[in-house]
Amino acid sequence: MQWVAHVAVARREQCLAVDVRVQVAPGSCPSPTLKWLVATCPGPTAHLLRTGFCSREGFPIRAQLTRVTTAIDAEALVDQVLLNKKRTFSVVLVSVASSTQRPRLEAEELAAALCGLTDVYLLTKSDLSWVLTERLGSR
Repeated sequence: MQWVAHVAVARREQCLAVDVRVQVAPGSCPSPTLKWLVATCPGPTAHLLRTGFCSREGFPIRAQLTRVTTAIDAEALVDQVLLNKKRTFSVVLVSVASSTQRPRLEAEELAAALCGLTDVYLLTKSDLSWVLTERLGSR
């Protein structure tokens, strides 16, 4: 995987405009693990994506895990993100096991590894999965 950042800076009177575009291209990978992906994302690029000031097509880039803790949060996720026809990026939803109420995988590590390429949401309670099923159907 290869990370390429394009930066354009323009000055207009007293304002400074900065446009940063990050491109990720496939490349050779000695070990396709999450740790490898984290190590591949250049530090300045990761920092820039995690500041919260970056967006893609009007949607903020969240280069960190977003926790969904209530039914209201889950409904907002469905309405504002999942069913939004303007969304052009993928979303990863991580659920918790009903028996342990623990995530089925390391969601924080996954979000860090993806570095804003996709948004990662953690449903913090197993019953929140049912809220999604009610809103989206059992497709």
